[in-house]
Amino acid sequence: DDFEGGFDGAGSSFSEFEALNNSFTTWQSVNSTDLAITYSGLTPIAETKIDEKNVIFWVEKGWNALDFHPPRGALAVTISSFDVKSGEIIDTDILLNGEYFTWAHIDNEDESMIVDIENTVTHEVGHVLGLDHSSNDPFEENEKIRTATMYYATNPGITDGRSLESDDILGLQHLYPANVDAIPRPDI
Repeated sequence: DDFEGGFDGAGSSFSEFEALNNSFTTWQSVNSTDLAITYSGLTPIAETKIDEKNVIFWVEKGWNALDFHPPRGALAVTISSFDVKSGEIIDTDILLNGEYFTWAHIDNEDESMIVDIENTVTHEVGHVLGLDHSSNDPFEENEKIRTATMYYATNPGITDGRSLESDDILGLQHLYPANVDAIPRPDI
């Protein structure tokens, strides 16, 4: 409900879909990786379930009543399901907390109390791709880890996570290395 006709109420001319596309493109643009993400269009699906349809949606009511009980203060969560034998991700959904936060594509300093959609979704796409948090320590001393897009926390008004830092890039390159011959996996 923070976007009318795709555009945020704060006056940005940037649509929510452009911001989401930028978040995915940020990860796909990393050099020395073999990664392809395909946009499949809009869907009326607004619930998380293992259906091999990866969706992004806002939860406008009932955030605390979700089956997995996310904290009220969580901006978003990514729910992933994977094949326990192969480790392959088979389904992943991003849920954005629209009940407790106001969202926009931040483009001026007056929006310091609004959550930037691109900043948050870029982080969540990292989870979609299989990355965990760089650190869960609120007192993290290592600046490279603390400033990574995959650091566990951000705040309204922040846009630094729209781009990737070295820790994020190294993680993606490890998970999706380019030019690697297929290594046969034993059946587990």
